[in-house]
Amino acid sequence: MARTKRSKKLDTRSARIKLASEVRHQDPLAPGKYLAYRRPKSGAAGSWLARWYDNETHKDGQERIGTADDFQEADGVTVLTYAQAQAQAHTWFSSREHLALHGDSSLPQDGPLTVAQAIDRYIERNESQGGKSVKDMRQRAELWIKPNLGSIQVAKLTRARVEAWHLSIAESERSPRPKKGATSPKAIGKKAAEPDSAKAINGDSKRKRKSTANRILTVLKAALTCARVQGWVVCAGDAWELVKPFRGVEESRQQYLTPEEQTRLLNSIVDVDFRRLVAGALSTGCRYGELCRVKVMDFDPSGAGSILISEAKGGKPRRVILTSERRAFFLSITAGRPADEYIFRRDKAERRSRKGGGDDLAWTTNDQQRLMHEACRAAGLPEMGFHQLRHSYASALVTAGMPLALLAKLTGHADTRMLERHYAHLATSDLSRALEALAPTLNLPIENIADLSIKRG
Repeated sequence: MARTKRSKKLDTRSARIKLASEVRHQDPLAPGKYLAYRRPKSGAAGSWLARWYDNETHKDGQERIGTADDFQEADGVTVLTYAQAQAQAHTWFSSREHLALHGDSSLPQDGPLTVAQAIDRYIERNESQGGKSVKDMRQRAELWIKPNLGSIQVAKLTRARVEAWHLSIAESERSPRPKKGATSPKAIGKKAAEPDSAKAINGDSKRKRKSTANRILTVLKAALTCARVQGWVVCAGDAWELVKPFRGVEESRQQYLTPEEQTRLLNSIVDVDFRRLVAGALSTGCRYGELCRVKVMDFDPSGAGSILISEAKGGKPRRVILTSERRAFFLSITAGRPADEYIFRRDKAERRSRKGGGDDLAWTTNDQQRLMHEACRAAGLPEMGFHQLRHSYASALVTAGMPLALLAKLTGHADTRMLERHYAHLATSDLSRALEALAPTLNLPIENIADLSIKRG
């Protein structure tokens, strides 16, 4: 915020009362920007004005920003001291500059911008630009942001309010995923922040809640920063930018299957269509949504074979290279089929009806959950989600010696940061090799053990 300038003629009530009425008295704040004061002939309190003047075009303008505290105490809103009037004038000038840069449609047209309006505008903008996480952002906003912060004006949001909201999410119990058409839960209050002792969360569950709170905070920060940058609101961003996420709450270990366990899982799946889908995930490392959208025409059998992922999560297409075995697998399930047909389909749809048309036999959201859990139980493996098949694909390649930079190209990561977080400990490093060569032999007592053999179907 700009420093308050002093003025002998406008600083105090006693100085202003000596000025002529019906005359605009002003002090410069910056080149072409002025804070002006004008008192009516009737002797009532004067008005503060933000005035600008363009030396090149010789055009000027002004905006009334409040009443001077000539006869009543300032409230900082409608009745302003000289210092408060300066701050309001700077805000008005900033707003005018935003309008000149972004156009009349940049600022909200229905009053001061609220957090809910900022969220909606941000999601709409993200969707129009091809963002792939719009559904997830909208759901988090409806569940956690709008019920608690939505009615607050962005310009009046405080850091303390955002920090308390962030903490309340971390201390709340996990909410079940709402069904379609269900209303969002009530706003988080003190009771939600203090769960019943019988249902208190701790340990890994507490870490997960903090991790969830961090992800929701990221959505809020992105939306409010976008509102400020786009000129939808004129204010400082300290209220949300200075709020820190919880540290050390990211997943400590990714769950994945060894090659032997992958084979055991495949052998335990009875549903032929689901077995093909799981085999596709283990062969390509693709996400569930990516696999569901792959068509026959996306499979290129030439050379080693590859799969084109045209609708990736990050919006950037990629091509997954296949081994000879995996190329043969895709050849076997695509031979003689129409080019525009989804590769992975079901022989029958286990649902009553599907609204919105489309392929009734295509895999859709959540179709895989029950089947995945049943397959894990049948294989005698820890229960896991479908996404862990992607981790299994990546971990097997890293363990075999694939550089993380090459793996990033196969899995569609923009860089290796996420891969380093989850898989760096699996990679053979120069440090590991040096340790093996230089560490002394201690003749440690080692028990006799034997590897368990995996029965292959």
